[in-house]
Amino acid sequence: MKPDFNVLLENSHQLISHILNNGLTPLKKNLDQIEVQTRKLVAKATKDDSGINSRAHYLLANKGFDAEHISQVLNNLTLNYTYEYQQPISDTDIEASLNTELDSIIYHSFEKSKSQTAKDSSDSYENSIYNSWEKTKQRILEELVQYSINVDDVNNSANSFSHQNSNNEYQEGFNTNQVFSLENQSSLINKKKKYVEVIEKFNDARIKEETFSLISNLKKCAIELDSSTPNTRNNGYKINSVVESWELLSSIINEQELIKFKKSDKNGLYNYSVIDKELGRPVSAIENIEIRKMITEGARKYLENFFWKWIENRIIKNPKEAMLGGKPGVIQKIRAFLNITFKKYGEWENPIFELINNVPVWAQIYYLIRSGHYNEALKYVLSIEHELRLREEDSNFVDYFKAWLESPDRKLSKYLRNRLLTEWNEHIRYIIDPVTNEVHGDPFKYALYKIIGRCDMTYKKIPGDIVMPTVEDYLWFHLVLAQESHLTDEPNQECYGLREMSQTMQQYGPGFFQKGLQWFYVLLICGEFEKAVAYLFSIEKYQVEAVHFAIVLAYYGLLRVPLKPNNLETGLLTMDKSNNSIQFNFSRLIHQYCRSLKMFNTSTILNYIYIIALYGIDYSNKRTTYYSDLFYQSGKYYTDLTYMYICEIILERNEFVDPKGESNVEGIKVLDDVEKHSKLIYIHSSQEFINKITKVAAQQCNDDGRINDAIVLFNMAKEYNTVISLLNKQLGDAIAQYKYSNIYIANHNDLTLSPTKSAMSPDKVTIKYSDPLNRSMALKNGRAPNNNSKDTKNNTSRKFGQNDISRLMSETLDTKQGPNYNLISIDMAEKILSYYLQQQSIYCSISEKNRNTCTILIGLLKFMNYWKENKLEQAIHVFETLSLIPFDKDMAAIMKKANEFRSLDENIAKNFPEILVIIMACVHNMWCQYKLSTFNDEARQAKMLDLQRKARVIAVFAGSIQFRMPGDIYSKISEMEVHMQ
Repeated sequence: MKPDFNVLLENSHQLISHILNNGLTPLKKNLDQIEVQTRKLVAKATKDDSGINSRAHYLLANKGFDAEHISQVLNNLTLNYTYEYQQPISDTDIEASLNTELDSIIYHSFEKSKSQTAKDSSDSYENSIYNSWEKTKQRILEELVQYSINVDDVNNSANSFSHQNSNNEYQEGFNTNQVFSLENQSSLINKKKKYVEVIEKFNDARIKEETFSLISNLKKCAIELDSSTPNTRNNGYKINSVVESWELLSSIINEQELIKFKKSDKNGLYNYSVIDKELGRPVSAIENIEIRKMITEGARKYLENFFWKWIENRIIKNPKEAMLGGKPGVIQKIRAFLNITFKKYGEWENPIFELINNVPVWAQIYYLIRSGHYNEALKYVLSIEHELRLREEDSNFVDYFKAWLESPDRKLSKYLRNRLLTEWNEHIRYIIDPVTNEVHGDPFKYALYKIIGRCDMTYKKIPGDIVMPTVEDYLWFHLVLAQESHLTDEPNQECYGLREMSQTMQQYGPGFFQKGLQWFYVLLICGEFEKAVAYLFSIEKYQVEAVHFAIVLAYYGLLRVPLKPNNLETGLLTMDKSNNSIQFNFSRLIHQYCRSLKMFNTSTILNYIYIIALYGIDYSNKRTTYYSDLFYQSGKYYTDLTYMYICEIILERNEFVDPKGESNVEGIKVLDDVEKHSKLIYIHSSQEFINKITKVAAQQCNDDGRINDAIVLFNMAKEYNTVISLLNKQLGDAIAQYKYSNIYIANHNDLTLSPTKSAMSPDKVTIKYSDPLNRSMALKNGRAPNNNSKDTKNNTSRKFGQNDISRLMSETLDTKQGPNYNLISIDMAEKILSYYLQQQSIYCSISEKNRNTCTILIGLLKFMNYWKENKLEQAIHVFETLSLIPFDKDMAAIMKKANEFRSLDENIAKNFPEILVIIMACVHNMWCQYKLSTFNDEARQAKMLDLQRKARVIAVFAGSIQFRMPGDIYSKISEMEVHMQ
């Protein structure tokens, strides 16, 4: 038996294994201990608790508890069946169970589908509202910036601009609320006109791929607009005019050299779309080291040439002090300039100059290179080589200077530079005390050694006003020191290029360069073109110039723009957080500028819109691997944005049917002009132009309710089926305009139903809509309509052709309605349909349902015209010809037509209940006329019987479709039919 007990013990341990797994310690007791504990539990369970502690009894009684009653209630509770095991109910009806489960699944599916549908509908509605609001907000912002400008705000913007940190100063940028409206209007219009002429010629050259010097032509405009002459402008050595700024930009871009090798094209000369494979984004031209070299060299050359012109001007104005004489060359002119500047009463004013042959030799050399005459400077140095080599401190200068000039990068070899730095540290650097800035020697010698050897690059200026008296001198000095290199082995303190120069200048800010356009050309010289244009735009006087500077920079690919600008931002400058670079919202600037050109025709304005496409791409062709995905999407965005702006301006400024209801040839001319410039906006065929411009404009007209314009544009786009659909919709709306009286007028106990007399004009049915832009019909956007009566007279004899829908519309519009051109007549719809049906190619492109619907709607309008004029017999006849109800057929035919009701076009079906009431009223009223007639012949009786039969057919037909009609319609039809019977 021992093995059996062991097995039993093991099984008992398994029974409590789930308890032991929870970490509880098992209790080990023998049988005697278990029995004792069991008896104690039984004793507690059977103990009589009737005796209640007296103290507890009194305590509970004081608190309002009846302890005895509660004790009795508890004792009467029976818990014997609380944990009684229930027997399962046997159910073998599997089919009923499955059906119940299926019903449950279907119910929950419907509930889930209903909930999801409601959610999707709500989300769709919210998205629609959001998108609509975003577009409305953008339009409101654009309208506001057109009229709201405050001069104080502009000045405050410029002042605050100077105090912003260079790391975050352009995150929001200047606001386009600074608009083109404060200048004297006549001079402003004249300025815009001259610049417009240049842009038109520029685009024509791009189309023909001819040479065109954009900056030179814009500079000519500035010269014509500048009241001062070049001589008076250059009295002082300051760049302070727009003309000089154009010259500076031309030198930076090196336009004169570029046009010799490359013609103007549609994509610009510097394409900024170089792809950085590591960053996965397009790199702008300014990030190219060769472009930075070009900017540095071009700006330096301009400052040198500008300085040389100023020197010559001073010599001419001061011939006595100059003492030039003879056949002056460059070296002699510099000597004359030194005489004017530093000599007084035949003696040199400054005793610290080092003289050779009574000439301040270091000043002579410095001003030769300062004026850009490097070869003459070398020639002069070689002419005094003997004297220099006799001087211990300067014996090696000729070697340094010659090597510096002969180096293509203006760099000394490592060996020569080390020798020069040794001499610098031993002698030259102490010419100017770095602490007190006191001058202890010739400052020009100090400047030359610093330029040639790039010595002590942590200190990049010459104290005092002898060497660098002007901002231009200071900028030139930094440009000479700036060097762009691919190598990175130079010490950090000696790495100084255009970017570092820009950072240095921006530490001063515009507050330091407050004279004229100083800060503007400082930014140009530093290659900060985005900030330069934004700053110039912040000055109300130069806003027009700012736009054209931006166009030039965009054309040459030197203006960084956002890959996808946020149109809700009003600032011109934004920060690209991916690389902390400043970007310029070029498309916004051009769009806003176009809004200020209301005095010009549409074709002129569009010449500016075409320029936005410089940042677009031709995505109609097969996509190439040249574009990264990011750049491809950006280019596609700018191309589509150009199309959108073109359509917007065309629709805002041109009506293809003018206020007098006549064909407006201006609208057609604009589209022809856009097609002429299609090459600039990546459109290569007529069909592509139709798809991207004409159809989009037509759809926008349709959305805005400009139906006449939409019909003309859709016809030009060869969307003839859409034209008929538009006519159907408008004809259906015209039917809905009819109002019938719901009052039955008793005449000799008979019922009549009459139309409202004021429902329509007395001549013909028309469809009206209000101009959504609420513009004047006589003068739109400040542009008078073309009312050349001579042209109109000559054109009336023209044959109606494919693109002459506007001519047909002008001939068929209701001229009795006055100069309201927002009308569509039955006559016009009928003639358009008739013309389309006569042309085989057009006929095949129109769906049979649309053709039939248009025919029926025209017939219904004629029927309702007859009803309105109380020509009941003609009305009934016209309605019968439409075959909407089979008056001469049996019941089967009537039911078949009733079943076909659901296939009717919506424009017919939505008006059919009212049409049934009116045809029933025609039949009823005509029957009443025969009944009241004094003649009692067989023809009259036959006619009344025929009318009664028709009324019965109408009533049966209406009864077959009554669930698709309002409840009162069938009751009115039945009432008239019963009265006739």
